[in-house]
Parts: sequence; structure tokens; C-alpha cells
Amino acid sequence: MLYLALTWWWWPALIIGLITSMAAAVRARQATLVYVQLVEAVVDLYGHELAAKIGLTAESGAITAELGTKITALLKKSRWDPESSLAD
Repeated sequence: MLYLALTWWWWPALIIGLITSMAAAVRARQATLVYVQLVEAVVDLYGHELAAKIGLTAESGAITAELGTKITALLKKSRWDPESSLAD
């Protein structure tokens, strides 16, 4: 971004700034993809153990969306329930 500020005095800084910005955007997307894959792998490996430790069990042995919602409701910092009568 600092290269783009230099474009007032030196026009090649515009090209450098644009290329740097595009490279940063691509690398950020790649890093996000890797992080998402890591989180998914952790949930696949340790999801059952976590559910068992907090007293929830999966009937089918798989982590379902319903079980994931229950785990999230128990573990999130804010225990606000949008379906509660107090949510209005």
C-alpha cells in the first residue's frame, strides 16, 4: 500500500503497488484455504473425543450438523440463544 502512495512522485510505483497487492491477495486466499483444511482435519480427528468429554454422544458415530450445533452452543463464549424468549 505504501507503493501506491508513492505514485504521486514516481509512476512506476503504481505498477509495483498493484503487483504487490495482487500477490498479497492471492497469498491470503491460499493461507485461508490451508487454515480451513487444518481446522476441518482437527474436527474430523478430535470431534468425537470432544463430544464425549462434554457429555454429548453421536448416535450414528458421525459428527452431524445437529451435534456440531450442540457442541458450539456449549462451548462458545457468549451463550446467547437466538430462539430464547429473551432474544427479542
